[in-house]
Amino acid sequence: MKIFFSIFLSFLLGLAIFIFFLPDIASTKLVSSLLSNYIEKKNGFQINSFTISWKRPLIIEGISFEKGSKKFLADKLVYQNKTLSLQNSKVWVQGHHLKSDEILVDLGDDFQISQIFSLKSLEITHITIKLGKIMWQNFGTIKDLLSILQLKIRIDADIPLWFQDTPANLKGGILTIERTEFLVDNSYEFALWDKIDFDAKEFYLTFGIPRSTIQNVLDIRSLPKNYTIPMKFDGPFNNPTLHKSKALKTIGALLLLKQLPLSPIPSVAESPAPRRPFPWEKR
Repeated sequence: MKIFFSIFLSFLLGLAIFIFFLPDIASTKLVSSLLSNYIEKKNGFQINSFTISWKRPLIIEGISFEKGSKKFLADKLVYQNKTLSLQNSKVWVQGHHLKSDEILVDLGDDFQISQIFSLKSLEITHITIKLGKIMWQNFGTIKDLLSILQLKIRIDADIPLWFQDTPANLKGGILTIERTEFLVDNSYEFALWDKIDFDAKEFYLTFGIPRSTIQNVLDIRSLPKNYTIPMKFDGPFNNPTLHKSKALKTIGALLLLKQLPLSPIPSVAESPAPRRPFPWEKR
């Protein structure tokens, strides 16, 4: 997920800075060459072709990126009515992969093209990120989250992740996201919120284990309504850290409740309240 966010959003924002100042040029071949050279030089991405016009949707096809063990492919990127749609995207990191049929980023009604001068100066106040359902191979952060609760899933298994829509804003190169619940393997809810600094290339995120998952896995029923165990997830894009020690101690204390019911419920740092309903609750 961390690689997916950074690759996808940095590409979209870098692309937007260039595209929105292009005129409606008749020679698609010429503009395609200019755009491809610019994007490849700035971010290492390559594109096959695109259709650009102020009167029709912007369509970019055949997007690819490869650097070391990291690889990214997408069939198509469409910009229309202040919404970006990334279609049939796949990411490989150190031999593992994730894939998505479609990711939508709604830039909000108040978004104006004239705002775009650079990533750091870009300000978008009402973004909605719609990740939907992603297939994630069991590795990295997701594997760490599952291991905290001793949930064992095959290391190479494709795990479905189902995200609720994520409200966010971008200012000074920092993307701030509201608390977002996501469902792992159609069974376990987790949460995510806080910031990604694209200028510094640093994560300042928080993952949370909500009450529903604690009840589901540990069978503990006496927790407050919005009880969530938070874990900081920070560091540079290429080497972030999930800080698990406090969460593991809290889980140990919760397990003690099953043996000694009069033991106090362990306190946790305050977390944002979840935003209901979740999409999987509407089935």
